[in-house]
Amino acid sequence: MDGLWRFDQEAIRLIHVEGHRPWLDPFFFVISSTGLGWVQILLILLFTVRWGNLQREPTRADSNQPGRPTKDWSRFGLTIPLLAGYVATGVVNAAIKQGIERERPSNLSWANPQETFFYNSFSSGHTSTSFGVATVLWWLSRGTPYTWVGRVGWVWAALVGLSRIYRGVHWPTDVVAGAAVGIVMGTAVALWWQRRVTSDG
Repeated sequence: MDGLWRFDQEAIRLIHVEGHRPWLDPFFFVISSTGLGWVQILLILLFTVRWGNLQREPTRADSNQPGRPTKDWSRFGLTIPLLAGYVATGVVNAAIKQGIERERPSNLSWANPQETFFYNSFSSGHTSTSFGVATVLWWLSRGTPYTWVGRVGWVWAALVGLSRIYRGVHWPTDVVAGAAVGIVMGTAVALWWQRRVTSDG
């Protein structure tokens, strides 16, 4: 535990203090804002208007089975699984926050937090839901012409996590834990959705 505490102290100082640049503040403000619940819901709805019907490309297994239809994993649209990933991750993360009391790095004497949050630090909600949505997107975009969208989702989620450290409101271990929660819950939701669509097919 002492090692993790030293890591948190050193990493928050490196990213939040030594890494601070005034020109980065607006960038990380915008990135961090995309981790807000209402913003994520809006982004999901806007995203699914454009990419709501990803088609899975035929595989070798499909070609070896004449007459077998190629399944469309998202024929119901991506809206439901992405929202489910957001909600499931948010609920689990909220339960963790209630069970683990931890002050934020905002309380450090040398910190200059850019948000007025000082308690309930573990784990990062912005990070967890971002990774939850990104993980669902990654799973459901695999094998489609839009695989790159899933990769972009991972980059976005990682930047959201980094922004929470940069803005001085979360310890690095909060972000790592939030990412883990998001990946686990996002994977669970994606697998549930794939089984549902496959069984309905």
